[in-house]
Amino acid sequence: MKNTGFTLIELMAVVAVIGVMAAIGMPSLQNFITNNRISAEANNFVADIAFARSEAINRGATVTICPSPIAPNSTPPYACSGSTDWSIGRFIYVDTGVIGTFDGSDVVLRVREAGNGVTLASASGTLSSIQITATGNSNQQDTMTTCRTGYYGRTSVFQRSGRVSTTRMATTCP
Repeated sequence: MKNTGFTLIELMAVVAVIGVMAAIGMPSLQNFITNNRISAEANNFVADIAFARSEAINRGATVTICPSPIAPNSTPPYACSGSTDWSIGRFIYVDTGVIGTFDGSDVVLRVREAGNGVTLASASGTLSSIQITATGNSNQQDTMTTCRTGYYGRTSVFQRSGRVSTTRMATTCP
C-alpha cells in the first residue's frame, strides 16, 4: 500500500516560499492602503462640497461646512473650531441663523470624522469655513491639499462657483 501526503521537508519548503512572498508583497500593500486613504479623504471633501451645494440649492438657504474635532460616534452640539486644519473632522449644516456661526436655529446635515492620519489643509492657510449660498455659489475660493508625508497627495481646487476639481500632486508630500 502506497502512502500519500506531504513530508515535513516539503511542508517547510512551502511555508518558506509563502513567507518570502508575503515579505515582498507587504510594502506594496501598505503603499496601496495609504494611497487609497489619501484618495478617499480627497474624494470625501469633494463629495461634501457637492452635497452642501445640492442642499443649499434645494433648501434655498446658505449651507456651511466647517472643521471641527469630531470623535467617532459623537453627538451634537458641534462647534466650528475656526481651524484651517480640515483633517480634524468637519460637519455640514443649514446656516439659517448668523451666517458662519453654528447656533440654535441651524440644522446639521452631515458629520465627517477625522481622516485616518491623512492631512487635509487649506493651501492659503486661511480657509476656516465654506459657505455655499442658495444659488450654489460660494464666497470662498481656495486649494485644499490632501497629504501624507512621503506619498503623492491630491490637490482639490475649490472655485467660487462651488465646483471642485482634484488632481494628483506631481511631487511627494513633505
